[in-house]
Formats: sequence, structure tokens, C-alpha cells
Amino acid sequence: MARHDLEFIEREDGSTAVVITFPGNHIGADAAVMSDWFDTLLWALDGLRSGRWDTPGRETVREIGTALSALEHRLAPRLAGLRDALIRSHYAAGGSHADLAAALDVSARSTAQGIRDRLPHPPTTWERWARGTDFRQPGTPIQIRADVLPGRGATGRRRCPDCERSDGYHDNHCLSLPTPPAPSA
Repeated sequence: MARHDLEFIEREDGSTAVVITFPGNHIGADAAVMSDWFDTLLWALDGLRSGRWDTPGRETVREIGTALSALEHRLAPRLAGLRDALIRSHYAAGGSHADLAAALDVSARSTAQGIRDRLPHPPTTWERWARGTDFRQPGTPIQIRADVLPGRGATGRRRCPDCERSDGYHDNHCLSLPTPPAPSA
């Protein structure tokens, strides 16, 4: 099974940097943007476990809001779309209900069949996003400006070099990415 390369780098300050290398050129800027949101979730996990967010206050509320936004508004719909695309691909590749039950760690193949039967028809915006079919012409690379990702602000969050915001609420306006439409209800 071909997978990406994952490298952990221990830094002098005791923290760990993670470098992920993907084969091919199929993910584009989505990898950078989703990595930023996932980084926010790891930052939130650290905030909860370290007790940093045990102190009430506007800053704590704002930081928790940043994490909730990354989780609920940014990642959750994309992960749901990816899940649905994988389930459809599972059956298209010849997978059975029993195979899906094993993959989803459910005991009954009828549960897996029910999950398949409840997939939205037609596929959702985010499932089409997972397949890379909605936001660009096939074969057109998506570009991300290299200078957006590096610096970090005083809170440890990434700081946008154009707008100087580091609160996570700038909605990637500085990235040359199309904004996906809101998922249909």
C-alpha cells in the first residue's frame, strides 16, 4: 500500500515538528490549509490538557472559538465528504458489506449496508470536494502563496503576513484558493 511519508523532528525547545510528504500532485493547497486547521486542533488539545484554558476570560473564549471553528466549520464537513467518497469508492472497487463493516469496525454487515444506503444522493458538495471535482478544471493546479504559511504570531498561531491577523478568523482571504460553497442542507 503506497502511503505518504511522515517524519517527526525533535526541536531544541522540546517540541516536535511533523513533516508530511505526499506523492503526486493531487492534493495541492488543500493539504496546507487542512494541515493548518488540524494544527489548530492539536493546539486546542494542548490548551485543554495544559490547563491554559482553565482561566476564564475573553482571550480564552476567543481561542476556544478558533478551535471550534476549525473543527465544526472547516474540518467536519470535509471529513464527512471524504468518508462518503471512500464508502462509495469501496463499493465501486468491489468491496462487500462485510468488508465495509470490518473497515468501519461495526459488528453487523447490515449496519454497513445501512450506512451505504443513507449516503446522500446526489453526492454532497464536500464529497465532490474530496474527489476534487468541484472547485477547478481538471488538471489545473491550485496554488498557495508560500509566504502565508511560515510566521507565527505572539499566541503561537500562524500570522498572516498580509493582514497580520493570527486569530484564525481571516477565512484564508490571503490564499489564492476558491471558497467552496456552503453545503446544502
